[in-house]
Amino acid sequence: MDTKHQITIKKTFAKNARITLKPSGEIYVSVPFFYTQKNISQLLCNHQSWIEKHLQKITQNYRDIENILDEHKNEVLIFGVWEKIDKKPIKIHLKKILSEYLNSTVRDKANQMRVEYNKINIRENKSRLGSCSYQNNLSFSLVLVCAPKELIDYVIIHELAHIRYKDHSKNFWDYVGVYCLNWKKKRATLKKNTKLYLSLLDSLE
Repeated sequence: MDTKHQITIKKTFAKNARITLKPSGEIYVSVPFFYTQKNISQLLCNHQSWIEKHLQKITQNYRDIENILDEHKNEVLIFGVWEKIDKKPIKIHLKKILSEYLNSTVRDKANQMRVEYNKINIRENKSRLGSCSYQNNLSFSLVLVCAPKELIDYVIIHELAHIRYKDHSKNFWDYVGVYCLNWKKKRATLKKNTKLYLSLLDSLE
C-alpha cells in the first residue's frame, strides 16, 4: 500500500486482523502472530480504498473540532451551552456540576422506572459514557457534563434499565423506549458529539 501515513503493526493472539484509524492519520494494524509481511501488505492493499475514504473523513472531523474549539477559546460546554468558567481546577468544578444533576435526576428516573441502585460514581472514562455493575452501582463519564440534559437523561435511563436487564436484548431496548422517547436519535446524536466533548475535556488543565 502506497501511503504517506504512519503505519504501526502489532501482532496479537487474536484470530482475526484489525485495522484502526486514528484522528492523527496513523494506521494501527493488529494481526495474528502467523501473519507474514506479505500477508500484512496484502491486507492493506485489499482495504486501501476503505482506509483512504475513512482517513479523509476522520481528518476532516478532527479539523472541524479544532475549529470549534478555536471559536470558543476560554469557554467550556456545559449541558450543551458554551460558558466562561473562571473556577479552578476546572475539572473538579465540572464534576461537581454533573454530580448535582446526576444525583437528583438518577433518583427521579429510578423512582419512575421502579428500580433501585446503590452508588453513583463519576470518572474520566473516555471509552464508556455510563455503566451499571452487577451490584447495581452506576458509573458515568465526566464527558457527559458537555452534553444537553436530554442526552444525559438517555444515558441515565440506559444504565438504570440494566438494573432490570443485564444485556442489550429486545426486552431491554423496549424498556428503555418506555421512559426515553426517540432514544435512537438521542443515542446517535450523543455518539456524533462525543469526539468534540472528549477533545474539549482533553484541552482543559
